[in-house]
Amino acid sequence: MSTMAIKGMLGALTVLTAGTLAAQTTTFNTLADWNCQPKQNVTMADGVFKVTGSTNMMTVKKFDVDPSRTYVLKATAKTDGTEKSMFYFGFNQFDKNGRNIPCISAAIVAQTDTELVAPAKKGDTSIKVKDGSKWRVNQWFGFAYNTDPSFSDLPNFNIAQCPVKEVKQEGEAWLLTFSKPLMVDLASGTKVRQHADGGYMYTGGSGQLTGTWKTFSGSAKDIAKSGFNYVKFAPGTAKVQVIMLVNWGNKNATAEVKDISLEVK
Repeated sequence: MSTMAIKGMLGALTVLTAGTLAAQTTTFNTLADWNCQPKQNVTMADGVFKVTGSTNMMTVKKFDVDPSRTYVLKATAKTDGTEKSMFYFGFNQFDKNGRNIPCISAAIVAQTDTELVAPAKKGDTSIKVKDGSKWRVNQWFGFAYNTDPSFSDLPNFNIAQCPVKEVKQEGEAWLLTFSKPLMVDLASGTKVRQHADGGYMYTGGSGQLTGTWKTFSGSAKDIAKSGFNYVKFAPGTAKVQVIMLVNWGNKNATAEVKDISLEVK
């Protein structure tokens, strides 16, 4: 084999090795790795977390998000079987200024960009907009204001938690009536968009636990232009925490969790 061929093979091996070495795995298998609410719900023995009651667990450490890399979550969990135990596993997202990005700040409702055709005041329970034809009646939806149809406003923290209870066309305008009053004044011409509320980014999966160990896993890569899903980070995401909701909604359930990790590759 020629010297040039050998050098080429060595060069390729170096690149492959560098790529392998670049992968980083962080484990979260000690109590010190987690902020737990309530703290007293979580104990540990023999490398296994025992969680009693509905508990929110977030990692102390936050991780930078590089859109070109893949973030792989893994955890194994089970319940003692005496009570229903729901498990949610994923990420809590933050922008470059450290602000938490909730679902409603990014989860747009498609084709609902419009603008006010009349001013609205704090305490009002309706707004008049140019086009409300795609707005939906939904108790989990609110709306963002000071929006941009290009989605350059995302994540948008100007959120009105006002679910629409009625959509009605009035002449050339649309009247959107809410089940909750406005908490801000909005000028005529203010651009608005309906948004959906929801939970965290459950990349690692979710489901009801059983008495048999089950491994939950999933991966995310890249940053979405708009929307809130489990395989791409929300617009504006700069850092993430790993989050587990254990026995969610059931104060009497008991679960065990082990082998929790985040691989960045």
